[in-house]
Amino acid sequence: MKPIAITFCVLRALLLVLVIGPACAVPACAEVQNGDFESGDADWTVDGLPEGWSVDFPATGGNPDGHAVIRTTADGSADGMVCISQRFACGEGSGPSTCVIRYQVVFATTSDDLLSADLVVLIDDELASVVNDPGDWHSWSTMIPCGTHEIAFCLETFGASGGWTARFDNVSAECLEATDAEPMSWGRLKIHCR
Repeated sequence: MKPIAITFCVLRALLLVLVIGPACAVPACAEVQNGDFESGDADWTVDGLPEGWSVDFPATGGNPDGHAVIRTTADGSADGMVCISQRFACGEGSGPSTCVIRYQVVFATTSDDLLSADLVVLIDDELASVVNDPGDWHSWSTMIPCGTHEIAFCLETFGASGGWTARFDNVSAECLEATDAEPMSWGRLKIHCR
């Protein structure tokens, strides 16, 4: 009977570690508005468009439903860069904390030249990610200090041929504030089993 009691004790101690461990990071307030684009272009700013380019916020076709779309001219004749952007608060920015920003993107083209355009994500005017590989939805995340930030999703073409489409969806931000973990020795954990 004693080996079963020891096994139960060890399992209970491990359960305590698993329960206490994740408590070391606490989510704080994060406010990306309309990150799922279900309300169209609400809360998003659109750059001026080169001739023939378009920005749409369709209610279907995202991952799922609403999303944002930037399109070049059908023949890719107008080079340039167009962004949609939003300024948002990710926590308070006081103390040690990390803002985790997540988003999904997909890139499509009718061009044979895959190096003539990029889907670019900027955070505070700094490069966060670049996609130049057409395909399915890609999930991305990046970490920066908590505080107020601006995120921009852009389609950039250079010497482009063919049409390009960039789609964006499921933008979110979460500030994880570090909290002090309570040090606990194996001896203290065993006390909980008695």
